[in-house]
Amino acid sequence: MNDEKRKSTIIFFLIIVYLLILSIGAYFNIQINYLGKGNVWDLYPFAEVLWVIISVVICLKVDNYRKLVFAVIIFLLLDSGVDLVAMGHQTWYAGPPIIIEWKWGIVDTEPLLTQYWFFKWTLQTPVRCLALALVISNPFRENLNHKYNFLVVCLVCGGLNVIWASASHDFLFYFVWWQKYDFNFPYFHYMSPAGTWNFYNMLFIRIPIMYGIGIPLIYIGKKIDFLKVQIHSLQTKT
Repeated sequence: MNDEKRKSTIIFFLIIVYLLILSIGAYFNIQINYLGKGNVWDLYPFAEVLWVIISVVICLKVDNYRKLVFAVIIFLLLDSGVDLVAMGHQTWYAGPPIIIEWKWGIVDTEPLLTQYWFFKWTLQTPVRCLALALVISNPFRENLNHKYNFLVVCLVCGGLNVIWASASHDFLFYFVWWQKYDFNFPYFHYMSPAGTWNFYNMLFIRIPIMYGIGIPLIYIGKKIDFLKVQIHSLQTKT
């Protein structure tokens, strides 16, 4: 097998693995959502399948850092929108029977929520961040220094995960999709440590700090990515 064919095979294999992991998470989340809503189906299965499709398609289209910025914005909106469908709150664009709220107090929702968060935020989303880091650095398409490839992937993936760990998509959940403008409501009360986070310290402490870490990590990865291409170009010429 020649080098180009081997690289194409690796990329194809990674795409299949990526799709498989997202699909496994989607399967369990759909089952969890069904139970949380009292064994009733609504829009969520379609929203989750759409989430998987968009997550795969956009990752395949991101081939530079400018597109990565747009991908992050789209994914933050996508994640918060699907979360709203998952929770089923009455919102500006839909309500029962299109989306149905979880049976709070009727169904034992605590373990179900923990499972949902695991599959969405511990499995699917970090894997998507890794996929973005891999496609942006193109480690299998060029015969470049593997040390630089690994470092760029780690920096970009780490930066993206830090951005998602800021939970800024939860702001979009409340203020774009749910449109919950009631400051007596305990925003972000569910985030650990319990009782720590509210609107103000999320907006002025957590999110700025996490973005202040995540964006520089991605920027450093971009600079190293540029450097490795320059090194490769010089090595080719000599």
